Amino acid sequence: MYFLLPLLLAVAHSACAMYVVADVVEVFGRFEIGAIAAFVAACFLVVYGAYFAITYLFARRFARE
Repeated sequence: MYFLLPLLLAVAHSACAMYVVADVVEVFGRFEIGAIAAFVAACFLVVYGAYFAITYLFARRFARE
């Protein structure tokens, strides 16, 4: 639960921000931001997943002691 709520908040924030960013990009020129958004989302998931794994492993180790 401690990891799911911040992730859901980040996804909701990103979804809302994408509408604004898409409008700004359309004003300055027409190019596809979908690939860039997918790359950033993948990087975010990798970093967040690593953070989750490290925290889980340390918490499990402390709980066993």
